[in-house]
Amino acid sequence: MFDFIGNTIRNIVNDIEWDVTDRSLRRAEKEFDEWDKEYQERSSRINALDAGSQEARKWIYDNRDLPPSVEKMVDNAGLLAGAGYRKAYAGMRASLAAFRSIMLNDEEGFITWSKDTRIVETSIRFFFGKKRYDNYDDIKDSEVPPLAALTSFDNKYDAWVCNEMLEEAFRRVQGSNPMFKLEVDIAKNVFLIKPVKDID
Repeated sequence: MFDFIGNTIRNIVNDIEWDVTDRSLRRAEKEFDEWDKEYQERSSRINALDAGSQEARKWIYDNRDLPPSVEKMVDNAGLLAGAGYRKAYAGMRASLAAFRSIMLNDEEGFITWSKDTRIVETSIRFFFGKKRYDNYDDIKDSEVPPLAALTSFDNKYDAWVCNEMLEEAFRRVQGSNPMFKLEVDIAKNVFLIKPVKDID
């Protein structure tokens, strides 16, 4: 689903309408080249982070800060602060890990994570049309709930997921100059990816 981000992004240039001037086309190509350079640098760093390595785990933990809107949701949920934030941080880690693997076509996950967190991560992958990781063979597909079941704080797993969390994880995996924006509605089972430049 997301392979075009790393591999076929230049096809966007081919989709530009015929009435675009040469100058506009050159400007679009220059903008893409600048983004592509940053993306390749970011990808090379992330790609070097094998799912079994300490560096990969560190990258996930370094980027797991909750967006302010998600912190507000946790605060408003009326849960014990520790329990609510633990589930939210686990959900953010699972979201980052899922998008990292999707965008890099990495079919191995963090096998040392709790089974609950790995089930949540797998549910995220299923939502976006990916299969279970090769090394998560202790999890049966039938054990993985639909993502909508994980959007309630009182779900039975050790992680909680929301639209804003997924959208932010998608942005962070792209690096400091994201070219695409993800819009998700888990309840409706839909998502949309748009080029940032098309957003008003």
